[in-house]
Amino acid sequence: MQTDGTPQLHAERVAPAWREATLLIQPATILRWYRAGFRAFWRRRSQRSGLTDDACRAHPRDGGA
Repeated sequence: MQTDGTPQLHAERVAPAWREATLLIQPATILRWYRAGFRAFWRRRSQRSGLTDDACRAHPRDGGA
């Protein structure tokens, strides 16, 4: 659990029965979901743009193509 209490306070405002819900889900499951979401977020964020190097160089504005 976090020591600063911020996530718990937010959870209590959003869903007052969050403590009972956490009894149904193991902490390892929550960590696995969190880590998978973190990896997916950064994988998507760090993908290259749709343009290839050739497409960038061949732009009409730059005198290519």
